[in-house]
Amino acid sequence: MSNSATFRDAPLCSVVVPTFNRPEQLEACLAGLRGVDYPRMEILVLHNGPKDERAKEVAERWQALYLWDLRPGLSRARNQGAGEARGDIIAYLDDDAVAEPGWLAALVREFRDERVMAATGCILPTNVETDAERAFAARGGFSVGDNTRSILDQDNPDWFELACFGGIGNGANMAFRRSVFDLWPGFDERLGAGSPIGGGEEHYAFFSMVDRGFRVVYTPDAVVRHPFPATLDELRGRVARQLASRAAYTLFLFAEQRRFRRRLTRLVFDSSFKRRIVASEKARAKVLGAWARCGAYALGVGHFLESRRAPRDEGRG
Repeated sequence: MSNSATFRDAPLCSVVVPTFNRPEQLEACLAGLRGVDYPRMEILVLHNGPKDERAKEVAERWQALYLWDLRPGLSRARNQGAGEARGDIIAYLDDDAVAEPGWLAALVREFRDERVMAATGCILPTNVETDAERAFAARGGFSVGDNTRSILDQDNPDWFELACFGGIGNGANMAFRRSVFDLWPGFDERLGAGSPIGGGEEHYAFFSMVDRGFRVVYTPDAVVRHPFPATLDELRGRVARQLASRAAYTLFLFAEQRRFRRRLTRLVFDSSFKRRIVASEKARAKVLGAWARCGAYALGVGHFLESRRAPRDEGRG
């Protein structure tokens, strides 16, 4: 018997897919969603940036609601999607990710706990065949810890560190309870792709959930497939962007969350934390030389300074 046949009183779920000029990947993503085993689902495609009729055509072909906004930004698109969604649960999926059949049902199950306001899932590679894909896999890919189910709330003494730095999941596979958008201003639009700080938006959102007394859950049963960088040039570019984003995001946290400055400083300089990331740093060193890494960090400082000039009246977590 299918999961949908046994999923009684299933809440309506809105799947929000932000996209930007990637119609081929969007096609595969929406095709995958039609194979998801869940009885009540609507799909919204959010296209932020210069108008591209190809994305609209793909969305209409798969009976998805298409929304367009000239202003760029992944966080902006996610906030717009939440504003248009009709579902009790809002799931977010990257336009180059493909969901497995049980993905949505696994996320929805976590919301039976009324304290859970966000849930994340497992992100596996589409392929691991090239040298670049293997190198990215060696860096951990998109994995979360030991890939067992975990609950994050203020009972965990390390909740700040885990929420803010990827210890509970990533934005390519996550869902939120719709009602939390009545209690929380949404994704910070100074963070994420298309903004001055090109990442960290989902982690800052998880932080803000737990800081408000809610729970975030990671479930390995909610699986999507996401491509790894296929060429060494792609890998180098991705690692450089990650380093710049991490530097900018860390400075952003230090500026925005004064209550946690001591913990953030301890995290940066703590020797045990350094031991935990040493394997990742060695992997980065194989991809980028020391000067390139320093350049990426310097670029991150510039991105942070640029973010301080951004408007401060929209989408603040």
